[in-house]
Amino acid sequence: MRRDWGGACESVAALVAIGVNSDGCRGVVGVEGGYGESGGSWREFLLGLGDRGLSGVGLVAGDEPAGMLGAPSEVLPSAERQRRTVRFHRDVLAKVPKGRRRAVAAQLRAMHAQESPEASARKAREVAGSPRTSGPADAAGVVEEGCMETLAYARFPPERWGRIRTNNGVGRPSREVRRRTKAVASFPDGRAATMLVFDSVLFAGLSVGKFRV
Repeated sequence: MRRDWGGACESVAALVAIGVNSDGCRGVVGVEGGYGESGGSWREFLLGLGDRGLSGVGLVAGDEPAGMLGAPSEVLPSAERQRRTVRFHRDVLAKVPKGRRRAVAAQLRAMHAQESPEASARKAREVAGSPRTSGPADAAGVVEEGCMETLAYARFPPERWGRIRTNNGVGRPSREVRRRTKAVASFPDGRAATMLVFDSVLFAGLSVGKFRV
C-alpha cells in the first residue's frame, strides 16, 4: 500500500500476525506497517508483539519472504519453524518431469496425511526413494532436505493440526486487505493505513478477544 513516509509517498508493507492459541482459536495477534518486508521490519514487529504481552510461542509459520527467514529465529529462538506445505510441494514438483508430477503429488499429499510424525517421516523416506521422484534434476534431494520443516506441526496435539499445518487461514484476510487498500490511492499516515488493515482483517472473520493486541 502507498502512504506518506518521511514527506514522500512510498510503497510500504502491511505486517500481519495471526495466531492459534491453546484452545484452537484463531485470531489477530498484531498489525503494523513496515518499510518493506526486510529483516529489520519483521524483527521490530515481533519484538513489539512481545512488548505487548505475546509469550509462549511454540510455532512460527509463514511464506518466508527474505526478511522473515532470520527474524523469528532471532526473536523467538525456542519456537519451531513451519515451512509452508504448498510451497514445498511446488519446489519438489518443479524438479519432476511433467509426466510424473501427478503421481509424485499424490505421494506428497500422503506424506502429510499420516497420523504421527514418525509415520510422516517414514513416508517422506519412501517418497525420496521412489523411482518416480527421480528426474533430470533429482527431486529426492529436495524432499530429504525440506520435508522435516513441513512436519513441525506434527509435534503438537493432533486436534490442532488443522489450524497450524497450512497457511490457508491467512488467505481470506489477505485478500480483504488487498481489496480495501487498493481502493485508497495513498494514506496520509501510518495510523490510517494500519487501522484500515486491522479493520479488514476483522471483517474477514478473525477475532481479537482471545489475544492481546
